[in-house]
Amino acid sequence: MGREPVRLLLQSSRRNDPFLARGLANLLLSFFMKIQTQTMWWAKRESLVGMIAAALFWVTPSPGLAQDAASIVAGRREFLQYCAVCHGTNGKGKGPMAAQLGIQPADLTQLSKKNGGEFPFSSTYQFIDGREEVKEKGPRAMPIWGAEFHKEAGSDNPEAETRVRERILRLVYYLQSIQKD
Repeated sequence: MGREPVRLLLQSSRRNDPFLARGLANLLLSFFMKIQTQTMWWAKRESLVGMIAAALFWVTPSPGLAQDAASIVAGRREFLQYCAVCHGTNGKGKGPMAAQLGIQPADLTQLSKKNGGEFPFSSTYQFIDGREEVKEKGPRAMPIWGAEFHKEAGSDNPEAETRVRERILRLVYYLQSIQKD
């Protein structure tokens, strides 16, 4: 069995497509039945329960999906307000200020590709924050957004750091959503 159908089913189930989500559950069950033919009956039952639980996790709608979508939309707003001037509205590094910069802004749609197919969540968060050095990202030519967002939140505000983290997380979630193969 190839990986492509499984990947497509997982992606569709994350988008709450009920027909393809049921297909994921059926695919998992058929796969389970093929690989478990020589296992003891009790081991089959435990594995089957685990597979069904995993399938239900992927197909059950949760409030987190709406929250994730809202975070991505809010992250796009932050991106357009603070980042698009250099990185462009599509994140490809061709914003109106790009030509005036000494260093070409990164193509933010290629972060996963440059990281072996996995989105570098933590280092992206740290780089945007900027208050700690991230060696694997190279030279820094962009603002230290953690400090900027902290100023905007008000240094005397006890919730300032929480607001800064929320804003950076929304940006990172948005960047994760625009990754291209």
